[in-house]
Amino acid sequence: MSILEDFEKNYKFPKGYGQFPYILLKSYYAMFMQIPIHLLEGSVFLDFNEYPGAQLLDVPEATLKLEKHEQIKVLHDRLIEHTRCIYNKIEKDSGKSPLLWLVEDKNTAYCFENGVVKKSSKIPSGGTLLNQLNQPIKMSGKHYDEKKFEL
Repeated sequence: MSILEDFEKNYKFPKGYGQFPYILLKSYYAMFMQIPIHLLEGSVFLDFNEYPGAQLLDVPEATLKLEKHEQIKVLHDRLIEHTRCIYNKIEKDSGKSPLLWLVEDKNTAYCFENGVVKKSSKIPSGGTLLNQLNQPIKMSGKHYDEKKFEL
């Protein structure tokens, strides 16, 4: 086993990262920022250190009891709208149209580019993955925890 393969096998994502669903923002060439999306029952934003990224609030308790992939299916339209709001904020703040993806699972993403949303079965991988503080959290490989999400 190579050093890189050994690293990939034993790598652990920081808390909140590497789990579906998430938003992936292309920052620069081969640099991506991951924005985790936390599905929460309450209507109050929780501590960023405990729940880094975006928070989708007021998710019904019954939905949260479902398997994660079922939660994402039920909340798909809300996830798209939440991502659109984040896209619009980034566009307004930066003055540029961002390139970002809502990643629902290892085979399903929605690309937001120039105000258009397109479904894609390919999700970006590789490059340098950054957290929201622009700190590197992973170099190369998948942007999600492969050990956790074997579908």
